[in-house]
Amino acid sequence: MIYLDNSATTRPDPSVLEAYVRASQEVFANPASLHVLGARAEQLLGQARTQAASFLGVHPEEIVFTSGGTEANNLALFGAAEAYGGRGRHIVVSPIEHPSVREPIAELRKSGYDVTELPVDRFGRVDPDAVARALTPETMMVSVMAVNNELGTVQPLAAIGRTVKAKSRALFHVDAVQAYAVQEVRPSDWQADLVTLSAHKWHGPKGVGLLYVRRGVRLLPLFYGGGQEQGLRPGTVNVPLIAAMARAMRLTEAARAEAVARFQRMNAMLREAVEAAGGTVLSPDDGAPHILAAAFPPIRSETLIHALAEDGVIISTRSACTSKSGAPSAVLRAVGASDALSRSAVRISFGRDNTEAEVERAGAALIAAVRRLNAVVG
Repeated sequence: MIYLDNSATTRPDPSVLEAYVRASQEVFANPASLHVLGARAEQLLGQARTQAASFLGVHPEEIVFTSGGTEANNLALFGAAEAYGGRGRHIVVSPIEHPSVREPIAELRKSGYDVTELPVDRFGRVDPDAVARALTPETMMVSVMAVNNELGTVQPLAAIGRTVKAKSRALFHVDAVQAYAVQEVRPSDWQADLVTLSAHKWHGPKGVGLLYVRRGVRLLPLFYGGGQEQGLRPGTVNVPLIAAMARAMRLTEAARAEAVARFQRMNAMLREAVEAAGGTVLSPDDGAPHILAAAFPPIRSETLIHALAEDGVIISTRSACTSKSGAPSAVLRAVGASDALSRSAVRISFGRDNTEAEVERAGAALIAAVRRLNAVVG
């Protein structure tokens, strides 16, 4: 089986699982407990927080651990809206955000927020000048993701961040869930106030992530019941998962350069396969190397996915969070893709487990499947 759906989730690294099991067995106590076992758990939690902060170039107290990217995005958006709604009730957002950003903003719109969706080019890129034009004295937040999860588009975050800070008092939120596997994430480089990460996108465990909250930024919690995580994420802290995430971050930092070089080669191989099969590449040439979107009209995406699965190749249609929805991709709609391309679009995404030999076999299987299905359609 060749697994090429790593943007949906990655296989946990064996050493990450080992870290989780060891912590679960040996440091299982509640870190809020006053006894010696609680102190050991608290110490491990502090070490993980310090490590995560060092990888991001931030202060440990700016790290809030969450259950993953969705919770972190919701905390950033709703928490800021509750804390800063008096400053202004206007939000600026790109139209190609993940549902965990789009849907909270839709709820804020219902509660009276004015929302401006930024124009994007055919790959979903945001022009910093468009951000400048969208800002008003009432803008409370600007939210633009680092790497799009369907197309792999990389946004010019440094320029956007400079624009936001030079021309407004707005907070700048970045969903960097798809970025960390392939690029350094340094919130200060983007002048970001809030940054989201999720461990399972880079060979960590599911169910754990973090939100960077810049010093001085106030958020109100989504729920209540304890003072954990500076009162922003109440409930017993899952120290083993957090320790495992810190291990995954360390491995990702060490392996990133080699992985990116390999992803670039594999991306080029599959672009050639898409062309040989008569398909259309939807991802930009300068996008994140681990994501490649393509379409093969008139073949429907689910038909191609099932055909490839029979050949032992696993790919996907779009964000796993919305893949079972019958609605067209909001991302492809935003970038102006035709209905024919949208119905036929698939996403291929790499992880550190993948080899070039696997991708070569997957490319051959893709060409054969498309030709076979086109013969049936024809």
